[in-house]
Amino acid sequence: MSRSTLKVRLERLGPVQAIHRGSGSSATLILRRASKSPRTIDASLILARDGLSLLRAKRAVERATTQGEAIVELPAVDNLRQTFRGLQDAGFSISVPHTPTAKAIASTLRRVRESLALTQQEFAVKYGFTIDALQNWEQERRPPAPWLLAYLHMIEKDPRAAAEVLEDKL
Repeated sequence: MSRSTLKVRLERLGPVQAIHRGSGSSATLILRRASKSPRTIDASLILARDGLSLLRAKRAVERATTQGEAIVELPAVDNLRQTFRGLQDAGFSISVPHTPTAKAIASTLRRVRESLALTQQEFAVKYGFTIDALQNWEQERRPPAPWLLAYLHMIEKDPRAAAEVLEDKL
C-alpha cells in the first residue's frame, strides 16, 4: 500500500477523538446489562473517561453484555451521578458493592453465634476460626476480612452444611 493510499484512508476516518480522563476519586461498580441492545461503545467511552484504558473498558462492557455482569474499578471518577446516568442511558444498570463496617460484621457474627446457642470457643472450633480472631472480631478490636460476612450468611442459612465442609470424615 502506498503512502498516498494510506493517507486517503486515514482522511476518510476523520480525526481521532480525544477522551477526557477524569481526575476524581476511585469507585467500584457492578455493571449489568439492562436492555436487549445496549450501546456498548457509549458505555466503553464513559468507563474510559473515568480512568480505565479503552481496552479494559471494552472488555468490562463485553463481560457485562455476555456474562450478565462485570465488576469495574474506576480509578478517576469526577462525577459519579453523571457516570451512573450515562451508563443507564447506554442500557446498563449499575450498583455499588456493599462494604460492611466492622461493627456490622461484629453484630452479625454475634447474632449468628448466639442463634446457634454456641459459645465463642464452640463456634470457633466448629467453623474453622481461632478463638482469638473470633473475639477480636466480636469486640471490634480488629476488622475481619470482607469475605467473612458471606461466610457468616452461609453459616446462618445452613449451619450444618457449613460445618460439614470443614469436617474430616473418618
